[in-house]
Amino acid sequence: MRYLSENKNVKVGAVFLVAPWINPDNNPLSDTADFFTFDIDPNIVNRTKSLTVFVSKNDDASVLKTVEILQKHIVDLRVVWFESKAHFTANDLGSREFPELLQAILSA
Repeated sequence: MRYLSENKNVKVGAVFLVAPWINPDNNPLSDTADFFTFDIDPNIVNRTKSLTVFVSKNDDASVLKTVEILQKHIVDLRVVWFESKAHFTANDLGSREFPELLQAILSA
């Protein structure tokens, strides 16, 4: 998000974000707090083939808040919601496979 938001001359193909996190509570104790200080480009989708977020309703509150922020700021953002895949780790998925993501990539 930051790279594409700050580099408006860059155009890319399809972008897929899985359980994104941008330090939505501005936690100063995070060792990456400064990294997330940027303005989200509301027109970022125009410089991609598509921009899709995959998120699960049972992920951490900060991830859900991140997605809410992205939806609020980005025009034409596509969000794919899941009920119970948590943070999409192998344990959460019950597998090392994520067929919905693979299908989305192959269809892009």
